Amino acid sequence: MQTKNSKSMYPTGTFVASALILGIGLTAFFVHVFAFRKYTMDDSFITFRYARNLIDGFGLVFNPQDALEPTEGLTSPLYAILLALFNLSGLPFILIAKLLGVAACLVVALLCGRIVFGVHRLMSGTDNGLSLPAASGAASYFLADQYVAVNAVSGMETAISALAFAGFIFLVWQSLSGPRGAGRPIAIGAIATIVPMFRPEMAAAVIVFLVCLASLNPTSRRTMLAAGLTFLVIGVLYFAARYQYYGLPFPLPFYVKQGDHGLMGMIEIERFARHMPLMLIGSVVLFGYLVVRRRSKRSFVVDFLFALFAAVALQIGYYATIKHIMGLGLRYFQPVIVGLIILGFSSLASIRHKPLQGTGAPGGTAWPVRAVAAGILLIVSVQALRMKDAHDWLIKGYEPVGRRVVNIGKTMKAVANGEAFTMAVFDCGAIPYHAEFQTIDLAGLNNKAIALGGTGAASLKELHDRHPDFLFLAGSTAHPDSVIGWENLAAGDVTALGYMMRGAVHVGPGYWYHLYSMDDPRVVYYLQRLAQVAAQSEQAPPH
Repeated sequence: MQTKNSKSMYPTGTFVASALILGIGLTAFFVHVFAFRKYTMDDSFITFRYARNLIDGFGLVFNPQDALEPTEGLTSPLYAILLALFNLSGLPFILIAKLLGVAACLVVALLCGRIVFGVHRLMSGTDNGLSLPAASGAASYFLADQYVAVNAVSGMETAISALAFAGFIFLVWQSLSGPRGAGRPIAIGAIATIVPMFRPEMAAAVIVFLVCLASLNPTSRRTMLAAGLTFLVIGVLYFAARYQYYGLPFPLPFYVKQGDHGLMGMIEIERFARHMPLMLIGSVVLFGYLVVRRRSKRSFVVDFLFALFAAVALQIGYYATIKHIMGLGLRYFQPVIVGLIILGFSSLASIRHKPLQGTGAPGGTAWPVRAVAAGILLIVSVQALRMKDAHDWLIKGYEPVGRRVVNIGKTMKAVANGEAFTMAVFDCGAIPYHAEFQTIDLAGLNNKAIALGGTGAASLKELHDRHPDFLFLAGSTAHPDSVIGWENLAAGDVTALGYMMRGAVHVGPGYWYHLYSMDDPRVVYYLQRLAQVAAQSEQAPPH
């Protein structure tokens, strides 16, 4: 029995296999989302704090006191504005961020599948039976990825940035494969600008994609150039507005995380390669196939895939230069994963066999279609079952620590009982957000002097100049000599400034906060009380 549509005949088996593939992906995604639902990345509270200050009338700043000299410690001001707008409904930031993340991932999967479906049909010239299973596979492979679910509920802008990139790719594909409307270049240019508004470093991938298409495909050259011009105009206006407001060309995390020279991010690249080996291999196979088919009749499809390959390769190459960890759950790579999945499942179009309409096989399905559909079902199933890595580091490690940090921040506010303090801390997410104290970010992500200084000396100078009431140093034990942390400070550095250790708060396995202050009775009493209350909540004796 065969089911028909307006363009081709799909065997019932093909529909069943495709539906099963899609069902596995959707089921895995929602199972993973439920399992990781309590996880909120500490950095997301930085954005929440900016959004709250915006709503309160202080502007997009980390500290309300910074209104006269704002610092851009968040990756995406647009994301903070988006959260602030949704918060007007009365929903909390955490819930808004998680709902947006889950919805964004579902739309990304739909766009990936739609692009792969179109690529298969146009590269084959006629439907060879693989378009539907491949499209379902692309959508499901994305959804079944454990880290996609982790990033969906993390509270970060990761899923939204993947949606922006997927939307950009989709609009470009539509401009090539469908009717060319007068407003299409403006739409492509506008969403191209939105991509780096969520992830600034993705500007390079967007530019390479547009330039490659304009160079390779004469038919689309005018559209791509017009889109590039729109991207440039909106981008310059956005850049100028940011520079006018914050006084720096790039967000502070760029200065903190960017390597000076060399391939300092290769460890993260290797980790990413181990996570996505099939899509990387598929992309390379597709690249070889495209080289052979460069002069094919449907050249715009080949040019589109060439341009996407170049954009993804460039972005991965750039990430190899970043010195700092690129984020729990491979979050920086999620837009790249979108491109790789499109390329990887498009590589199946290189499988050549008799078109579906001419097959007389039992059930109406040719054996290559059955074999490929079974293969897709297998790899999606394996992807869906790969939950252990995220479970081990998140459920057993990070999530309990994150929950403890949130409780510490809330305890700080409760113990203060309305008193105002200035503090300096390294983990500037949940603690400053919930404590609501003026904060010096010792990591430099929200402090211009430390970010641009880039050394422990810059942190010490900031402590000397601003005299916070107290500060936290991270330690592996409760002992002051166990200080660890990216701020490159030691106990001796802060004691030389007149600070003394007043207690320690247990955060998680091998992780303590050391509390330091000068000899101010009001502050000393507060820290001793904080350590006592925090220890009681941990059911451990205070230190």
